[in-house]
Amino acid sequence: MPDWSLEESLYALHAEVCKALAEPKRLRIITALRQREMSVAELSQFLNMPQPNLSHHLAILRRLVILNARRDGIHTYYSLSSQKVLQACDIMREVLWERLSQRAALSRQMATAET
Repeated sequence: MPDWSLEESLYALHAEVCKALAEPKRLRIITALRQREMSVAELSQFLNMPQPNLSHHLAILRRLVILNARRDGIHTYYSLSSQKVLQACDIMREVLWERLSQRAALSRQMATAET
């Protein structure tokens, strides 16, 4: 028999992570960290995002263990905690892209039928 309290905790954490990933700026941060770790300053410049705003989003992703943080002197470097985060984001993006492509094809079909 499953441990329902553990199962409920997993659902709650899953929902919390999905909520965090529902913010476009956080998805941009994850994408920026796809290839390598970056400092806050590098991320701020790369994403054209003010550091205070960026730090807020980094803190949320770090709290949910989506990102790792490493201090080196006065600098903090961020990286993805797991490549599986990228896989999950990539799969969702593929699903959404397919959906948008289907809608565009349907719109074209309807426009052709009307003429």
